[in-house]
Amino acid sequence: MEQWEYEVLAVNWDQATQTWQISGAMEFSASTLAEAFNHMGEAGWEMVGFTPYAGDLVGGAYAGTWEARNYRAIFKRRKQ
Repeated sequence: MEQWEYEVLAVNWDQATQTWQISGAMEFSASTLAEAFNHMGEAGWEMVGFTPYAGDLVGGAYAGTWEARNYRAIFKRRKQ
């Protein structure tokens, strides 16, 4: 039977450094969310959940879009 391990990461926008700060078992920063998630993928993790938390919104990169400043991301990979 296949077994999985999971990782829940906090993904928070840092206004001072203009980067996404990722914390949990892995801690790093990234200039974009795509960069952060590609980093996790290269380490063998697959995203299975991504949700904003807190009501604080910041303008997105494109006119008319919004994104939260804080997220929780859930990843999984096969247990080794």
